[in-house]
Amino acid sequence: MEKKNLICIVIMLVLVFMLTSFNASAQDIVKANPKYTKVLTDTLGVRIIKVTLAPGEELAMHSHPVWMIYVIEGGQLTGEYLKAGSYFQGPPVKHTVKNTGTTTCVFLDIEIKDGKK
Repeated sequence: MEKKNLICIVIMLVLVFMLTSFNASAQDIVKANPKYTKVLTDTLGVRIIKVTLAPGEELAMHSHPVWMIYVIEGGQLTGEYLKAGSYFQGPPVKHTVKNTGTTTCVFLDIEIKDGKK
């Protein structure tokens, strides 16, 4: 086998490995974090999940469809202070979150399903 072909094959294998590893590491928030999450409802294309993170706890890599957050108990999460009663929304995302503060954070994760499943 030519050296050029061998290099191409190795690069392709590395890319495939990286892509499959990334996809495997970003999954449903509840499946990835059963200790910190509780599904409150999952109906009519909307899922509401209660998330509780004590100081120092971190959610594993996970993904969301279109989502909204409503903060029940605020605190410091990965560089962002969340105030109780505040809310925000975002597009589909893959991420992780850590409680970097000194208080337990509790929030509702409201996910809007795309209906394609």
